[in-house]
Amino acid sequence: MFYSLIWIALHTPVLLFLIYKWFWLKDERAELKSRLPEVMRLLFRINIGFGVIVLADLFITELLTPMLLA
Repeated sequence: MFYSLIWIALHTPVLLFLIYKWFWLKDERAELKSRLPEVMRLLFRINIGFGVIVLADLFITELLTPMLLA
């Protein structure tokens, strides 16, 4: 449950930004389509970064904390 909330919290701003760019700025849609590969690469890097942060948090909370408290 906790990690699904983290995923939602981290991805909601990105999704809202893309929806804003796609629907409300219709006159700029051609520019966004031409920059789509660049945007997708950026989102991929952001997603990997958040995944690393979540895995590091999981490692610390699930493995290191019990070892340090034992």
